Amino acid sequence: MKKIVFIALLMLLVLSASWFAGQWLQKENAPSKIVATYSSSCDLLQSACEFKQFDNHYTIKLIGKPSPLSPFVVQLDAAPSSMDAAEISFKMRNMDMGYAVYSLRRYQLSDTWQASVILPVCLAGRADWVLSVKLQLANQQSVVKFDVFVE
Repeated sequence: MKKIVFIALLMLLVLSASWFAGQWLQKENAPSKIVATYSSSCDLLQSACEFKQFDNHYTIKLIGKPSPLSPFVVQLDAAPSSMDAAEISFKMRNMDMGYAVYSLRRYQLSDTWQASVILPVCLAGRADWVLSVKLQLANQQSVVKFDVFVE
């Protein structure tokens, strides 16, 4: 009987410690404040798109033809590059397509950031994606959204 109580108390202690550690880590990695959200009408399938955030100019383009289960590259050029990080995500409106978030990696000694992307297949046959570009600068974030219709 004492062993069962001891094991139960030990498990309770471990679970409590795990919860508190998770809370502490979550505060350490608290998200930055999103200071701007902007939707662009530019068609990324036709050409590169330019936008301005944090007083910097950016150009984003797709390298390769986006289609489900086929890799393509999303490239972001930032001049001058003062970003700390950049990530992109693909979502469909009113449909859960899973987790499609990619961190862009910066090429050394350049202002170019890239990520290789593979989109999932939509079983409903939809192809209307929203590409969100999240830029991180210090403790601020900016999000720019583009509609992308793949074939």
